[in-house]
Amino acid sequence: MSQLARVQPQPEIPSWENENEERSTTRRKRRFSLSRSRIPLVLVVLLLVYLAFTFTSQFGTIVSLQRDVQAIETEIADMKRKNEALHNELRNVKSNYNIEKSARKDLGLVKTGETRVIFAPGGATGTTSIGQ
Repeated sequence: MSQLARVQPQPEIPSWENENEERSTTRRKRRFSLSRSRIPLVLVVLLLVYLAFTFTSQFGTIVSLQRDVQAIETEIADMKRKNEALHNELRNVKSNYNIEKSARKDLGLVKTGETRVIFAPGGATGTTSIGQ
């Protein structure tokens, strides 16, 4: 029994050392936790930035294409009006009246039984002096 009494108690370790030891063991025991890390948040932010960039880029492309379509539709309408005017002019040129008018004016043609009169240039009076 006397031997038991002689065992001296070990000095107690101050509490701040115990806390450091507990912290270091808990640090070692911690494992990677996806829910506690910031990786999902970063991924979500990156995804949102990508989607915003893609949306604005596509929106700009759509607006540009709509402007092009509107310009082409206006051009088509102008071409249709011009085409209709050319069809009307062609009908007029092909009419018998215009064909006859062109033949008389440009080619000098006359109908059967008609006499063609040509005026002299330079204001000739129509009197001639014979014998002078």
